[in-house]
Amino acid sequence: MFLASKLENILRKKSKLCKFNFQQRSDTRKLKMKYSNKNTWQIVGPILASALSLFISTLILQWIGSLLFTDFYLLSRGGIGKIAFSVMVFVQIILLFSTQSKSFVESFLQNTILFFKNKKWITPFCKLFCLFFFAHALFIVFLYTQNILVWNQMLAAISSGTILKTAVAFIAVFTLAWSEEAIFRGGIFAYFAQHLSSYSAAFITSLIFMFSHRLETPWTLITSEWKLGLGLFLLGLMLNLIFITTKQLWYGMGSHAGLVGVKVFLRKIPFLIPATSTPFWFHDDLRQSLLVHCFFAGICLFLIIRYRKNSQG
Repeated sequence: MFLASKLENILRKKSKLCKFNFQQRSDTRKLKMKYSNKNTWQIVGPILASALSLFISTLILQWIGSLLFTDFYLLSRGGIGKIAFSVMVFVQIILLFSTQSKSFVESFLQNTILFFKNKKWITPFCKLFCLFFFAHALFIVFLYTQNILVWNQMLAAISSGTILKTAVAFIAVFTLAWSEEAIFRGGIFAYFAQHLSSYSAAFITSLIFMFSHRLETPWTLITSEWKLGLGLFLLGLMLNLIFITTKQLWYGMGSHAGLVGVKVFLRKIPFLIPATSTPFWFHDDLRQSLLVHCFFAGICLFLIIRYRKNSQG
């Protein structure tokens, strides 16, 4: 009887202890979930608010424009609508960053604007520009030797006006490369990197970079135009990994400008055009070409390996 009573007391105490431990684990789990939800909202909330504000502003401007001009379309490739939309995006970015800490804003300004005061950025920028420009140009030469690109017989004589326009376009390429790198790498990636790992931040930023290139119908980049979507995503991922590896914006600026530079040159002076019959892996928009996808993916893999080695070292 004594042993049975003793055993019953032990079991009762153990049962209470188990209930207490279970309740403690349950409370801890709830606390973690509450903190996780709060942390998630801190990350996503400002982005969603900015996106919603931009969406509402777009609808209002489109409505006002339609009252003035029946064929007005805010997201058309040129004109006042495109300028207005670009200004709205810039304003939303400023508003988003104004909610961040002082150190974040100072870091953003230093990485995207103030670095111009120090001339040390010029040499690495030029090196990366030349590297990617000539890599793109060599690929064009390869396509020509394989008769995938042929000489444009309809090309008129190149005038001084065309040369001047091409020179101005190259200045625009620099501006484009700087603005996109400042927004996506210096701003959006840095924003997510505060809360997430570098790879997670790079993945999310690459998705935003991809969808931002087709604001009218972004869903087509994962459906009917998935090749273009994949090319844009891999390009964005490569530029993010360059920023992660080098921790400086100008390396990505040079790479971006070099790739776009050849495209702009061929658009202004189209001396080569696609042949009537081309292989399955080629597309006249090289961002949709399988070989270019492999090129971007290969550089991404190289940068990941290099970053991991540097981190371990």
